[in-house]
Amino acid sequence: MTLLNDVVPAAAQPHALLADAPALTPAALADLHRALAAAGAPAAAIDAAMHVDRDGGPTAMDAAPARFSHTRGLRWLRLAFRAAGALSVDAQAHLGYRVLSTPPRFARPRREQRLLAAAQPFTVPYRDRALRAWRWGTGPTVLLAHCWGGRGAQLAEFVEALRVQGLSAVAFDAPGHGDSPGRRSDMIAVAESIAAVARACGPLQGVIGHSLGGAASVLAMRDCGLVTPRLVSIGAFSHCLWFTEAFGRLVGMQPAAVAGMRALLSQRYSHRIDW
Repeated sequence: MTLLNDVVPAAAQPHALLADAPALTPAALADLHRALAAAGAPAAAIDAAMHVDRDGGPTAMDAAPARFSHTRGLRWLRLAFRAAGALSVDAQAHLGYRVLSTPPRFARPRREQRLLAAAQPFTVPYRDRALRAWRWGTGPTVLLAHCWGGRGAQLAEFVEALRVQGLSAVAFDAPGHGDSPGRRSDMIAVAESIAAVARACGPLQGVIGHSLGGAASVLAMRDCGLVTPRLVSIGAFSHCLWFTEAFGRLVGMQPAAVAGMRALLSQRYSHRIDW
């Protein structure tokens, strides 16, 4: 497995769930809010576009699909990037970094609620917080690792298939995702959390990871002490340059701002985002 073999080990990188991430200054944020208000955006939409949470819960932007599809929230997000670009290339780059480090959240559908109601819930200590996790069955454990902006229960199709084979399935919500605490996250945090859940639920028979969950599982095996005899990776990426390009086009970022956003991401990932 060589997907991430050029990335500097996560253990060598200071990590605080992006608490040290570059941020727009209060004055720049205020300017962006004024520009959106002047364009006629309602207060709730401004908060959604800027990922502002006035009540401590998920915002309207969190209700947007993880793939940034065309929604009302995307309309205001584009307007926020236009306003940021009018301020400076740097402001637009920092806003892009901020959005890409904030996983979307959305309401849990009934099928997931029913699945979780049949599970044994537990929590896993991770740094200064507790991740939410669930187990189905009593046999040897297979760990399910979800995608960016997803939740453990989204891998529900595997649960019954594993149980009929005499295995148990364990799913969890990564930092900043689903019912787990936090607003910011990144691949290092997800990899660390996968390893933490694996340690908490005992020896594994395998890991099934989707998208970011698959890539982060590889990173967790290499750098975070994850031990598993089997890893099934579904739709994991081999590099992430395509995503920054697609995101920049979607929200209308200037080419120089996309380059600046990549530079910020590169700093976060020890100067390698082309894996």
